[in-house]
Amino acid sequence: MATTSFPDASPRRKKTAVAAVPVRRDLTGAPDGATPEAACPAHVSPRTLAVTAAEPEFARQFGLSADEICGRGLLELLRSPVPGQLREQFAALSSGRCRRFRERVTGRDGEGRDFPADVTAIAVRQPTGEIVGLVVFLRRTEEAAVGGPVLTALDAQVLEGVASGESTVQL
Repeated sequence: MATTSFPDASPRRKKTAVAAVPVRRDLTGAPDGATPEAACPAHVSPRTLAVTAAEPEFARQFGLSADEICGRGLLELLRSPVPGQLREQFAALSSGRCRRFRERVTGRDGEGRDFPADVTAIAVRQPTGEIVGLVVFLRRTEEAAVGGPVLTALDAQVLEGVASGESTVQL
């Protein structure tokens, strides 16, 4: 009978953490110019909310290059359905009142068309707890996609009824 010894499996060995090496990879899996299904990341200053670095696909959503988007205010690129809500979410994140948030927003592409998206923002902290940056993930959503229906079927029926002169009771 043979026995095998695995030195790494010994309970007496003290394990040390190995620093993770960042790996740059294509998060989208989509060819250049294609609309991604995955989230596109950007790094944002917690004080000014200016984009400090962005993946090319993040910038491409707005019709910009990764270099052109740097220095732009994130709140100039994205809008929330509730005025001021996005600014308040980022203020809470930057001050440490929350660790992350997710919000539905609207962006504007390079051709001036609005697109719906989900934005997730996460605070990046030093071991001391100081917030040194924000990572923002943008993912386009399918609802209200460009070229899709603007009105629901019910909205269209009501509009047709109003246009043809039907009363409220008939509608």
